[in-house]
Amino acid sequence: MTPPFEMPWGNYLLKDLVESPPPQTIDYWPQTPGWYVLGIALLIWIGRWLYHQYLHYKHNAYRREALRFIKSLPRDTVTNRYQIYQQLPALLRATAIHGYGRVETAGLTNKRWESWLDNHCKQSDFLGNCPNYLQALAYGPEHSLNPHQLTKLLQEIQLWIQFHPGGYHD
Repeated sequence: MTPPFEMPWGNYLLKDLVESPPPQTIDYWPQTPGWYVLGIALLIWIGRWLYHQYLHYKHNAYRREALRFIKSLPRDTVTNRYQIYQQLPALLRATAIHGYGRVETAGLTNKRWESWLDNHCKQSDFLGNCPNYLQALAYGPEHSLNPHQLTKLLQEIQLWIQFHPGGYHD
């Protein structure tokens, strides 16, 4: 068997050329202390951010629990289970106390309470959409609100619980 090419093959000037070795691999790990300081500062900042996110999540447990209660309410037979819906004003009050503190919310009643709720959440409008429904539901006789009024009030309560800013209070 003969070689595929006869000797000398190719460019005769390259015959004695010696190939140089490849360069060493480049290390991408930072070499200067400034990068270490920046990396540590970044890790501390990310740790603080995660901690504040955890505190925010933990603080909003009352909000998630209230929304879970509202979602568990039976929607098809509003008039047959009116006693369950009579708990909604107390749920709203407890949510407001947890979000803003007892001192700010305890003395509010009737229109002042509804106005306070509207002032602390832009998405809800108790005075405009369901005036005095909270008082009628909490203190009025059973079935003082018709199913349409009750549904409207339930929507406003859900909006307020979901979107009120709320602060960190103990």
